[in-house]
Amino acid sequence: MMSTFVIAMDNYFTLPKVISKLREKGIGVVGTARYRGQTWPPKKLKEVSKDDASFNDFYWMVDEFGTLLGRWMDNGMVFVVSTIHRVGKIVQRRRKRPRKTQNNKSHVDFIWGENGTALIHIPTLIDNYNYWMGGVDVGDQRISYYHPSNIVCQRTWVPIFIQILSIIRNNAYVVHRTNLGPKALSHKDFTYQMISWLLKKAEMAQTSRRQLIIAQPAHPHPSPVILTETQLTIEISNWLTSKFPNRFSTPTKYHYPKTRTRGSCIYCSALYQWRSNQGEYVNFHKEVKRTRTYCACCSSSTSRICFLCKTHYELFHESK
Repeated sequence: MMSTFVIAMDNYFTLPKVISKLREKGIGVVGTARYRGQTWPPKKLKEVSKDDASFNDFYWMVDEFGTLLGRWMDNGMVFVVSTIHRVGKIVQRRRKRPRKTQNNKSHVDFIWGENGTALIHIPTLIDNYNYWMGGVDVGDQRISYYHPSNIVCQRTWVPIFIQILSIIRNNAYVVHRTNLGPKALSHKDFTYQMISWLLKKAEMAQTSRRQLIIAQPAHPHPSPVILTETQLTIEISNWLTSKFPNRFSTPTKYHYPKTRTRGSCIYCSALYQWRSNQGEYVNFHKEVKRTRTYCACCSSSTSRICFLCKTHYELFHESK
């Protein structure tokens, strides 16, 4: 038995090297698997077909990593793996009569007949997988209750981050319910309280950050020169012109907008940077707009794409 805990995995994650690494860390693995290339599972086990097997037959072998590999005949052949089970361990379970199909009608009639259920001896590996994966399905169901699924975002890390938050929320609720029993909150009320607590923590962190900025001692270097709005606009305009030489050197008639994958408006970005340098507290995601529009002429003079939002496209191309 593994000294840490056991992971029940679906076939997408059950790679032989991953299983071996988890075993080294004392983590057990049980789950279904899919074929990985020509060598896993070994040819001898792969050649077993459903035409050669009867219902509930279990074919097995141990691979080079010491993992138990098996193929179990249910309604079809199921490829399973385990690092915590031994061959020969079986358990009796009552199973419902499955829907009869062309492939399974012979053994359904033989085992169940007209009965709705029947006692069947199945490998312990299969029984544990069914039980533990059922728990995973329940976890997925609880996660889906309050998981935001209509968020459209171009940043690939955001859905991963939100999924992690949902997993944390579900696991915290399971611990809460286990510890308090009948006194535990409902899943909905627990979620409300968790959101409220996170918002308070975020507000405290933001307040602390603002106080830190105000309380910082004088910098040994000279303080930055605070520019007026007009001076700031001129500074930004000069800087952008140096980055995009075609801005005013090419006649206006040659400037035209095109679209592509979204990017940050260069004017918004410059304004954000200059305001930050002036010591202002500026929220990047609120101040810097993302847009699909860019100037083809200005972009041709540099390796940077001259993205411009609707607010700043005309302003960017105004004469000096």
